[in-house]
Amino acid sequence: MAYQLKDQDVTPPFVDPEAKRSVASDGVAAVAMVLLTAALITLILIQIID
Repeated sequence: MAYQLKDQDVTPPFVDPEAKRSVASDGVAAVAMVLLTAALITLILIQIID
């Protein structure tokens, strides 16, 4: 018996603009936290070295 493909809906789901903004703001917050952490580590290392 041959395998038959069924007709499927391949339309992508609707993208909620609010969710898209939320993801973008989460990304910005993550980058800001990385930069602040790097700055804090740098300040600590400078205090230890001096």
